[in-house]
Amino acid sequence: MNDALNAIHDYYRAFSTLELDACAPFFSLPCMFISPQGTRAVANHEDLVRVLASVIDPLRTKDYQRSEFVEAQLTSVTANAVLVRGMAVRYRKSGEELERVPLSYLMQQTGTAWKISVLVA
Repeated sequence: MNDALNAIHDYYRAFSTLELDACAPFFSLPCMFISPQGTRAVANHEDLVRVLASVIDPLRTKDYQRSEFVEAQLTSVTANAVLVRGMAVRYRKSGEELERVPLSYLMQQTGTAWKISVLVA
């Protein structure tokens, strides 16, 4: 289970770059995003980039610098699936906290890598 959490921390380092191509490899395809705006099934790389851009682009205008994942709770679902719940803490360039977002990830082991199959915000 710790490998799934390590994958999330690696994803947050990639996300902090705000580079779409750095974030995309952390997702399995197809995958699903569930948020207050609705549920989006993502079947291909182009759709994934569009969904990620809808989160990343607004951060570029908010003096964003980095994110970290805290308060992690892990639940084994199957031998190759883990539910990872916690809080995304986003920071401004000044070091001041920008926002906290509760997030859940259903991680699936694909080969030797853990990938995000479902993201719930």
